[in-house]
Amino acid sequence: MIDGGRYRILLMTALASACSTEADRANPDEILCAAEALFRARQAGVSAADSDRLRLQARRFRDMMPKLQIEEAATRIDTLADARGARPLVAQRRCDSLLQAIAKKARS
Repeated sequence: MIDGGRYRILLMTALASACSTEADRANPDEILCAAEALFRARQAGVSAADSDRLRLQARRFRDMMPKLQIEEAATRIDTLADARGARPLVAQRRCDSLLQAIAKKARS
């Protein structure tokens, strides 16, 4: 039989691991990069060609997600792009490396 103290410790451990797992997958780089590209595509003064290119990048990042998560990811991307402040959501070099991975995968 588990006493009250041990039960609370087990419960807190289970909750902590569940929360960290959820937080880890909450906004992976693919979603942050897609939101960043979408944010930039929506900025005033961006040419139509640049806007189209950035929206295509956002779609490529979104499509990197597992098929079952794409719809949810699209909603999160849109929400993050709308709520982005003055600071970027992710470093541009991280997004560039993801784009390189996409290009490398397409070539093979």
